[in-house]
Amino acid sequence: MDIYDQDVKTSYVRNKIKESTFNDLDYIKALVKLENFVENPPSNFNSGMYFSMLKNKYNRDYLSIFKELDPNGFEDYLRKEDERKREYERWQKDLAKQKKEEYEKAKEWWVRNGGKL
Repeated sequence: MDIYDQDVKTSYVRNKIKESTFNDLDYIKALVKLENFVENPPSNFNSGMYFSMLKNKYNRDYLSIFKELDPNGFEDYLRKEDERKREYERWQKDLAKQKKEEYEKAKEWWVRNGGKL
């Protein structure tokens, strides 16, 4: 579907249009595509990659659009993001601990085999 055949769905994007000039058309089109993806998630690899690129490039815009179009889904998304962040922090701590243990083992092995520190 051509975006020119549809109206903007969110007040967020409408406000962006009001603040913008026609030179910003590509940016506004990207926001309209994000609105479409929020309402109709990607159904294949190519559209998924395109959505991911838009979401990363215009993350703040995406979050504002998402919050307006799907408040419940947005809250769930935030909870999942918090859990992913906590899991990543746990993983980083575990990795640092493993590296420290490996370093200590390497030093012990080095000295045991005649090396000097």
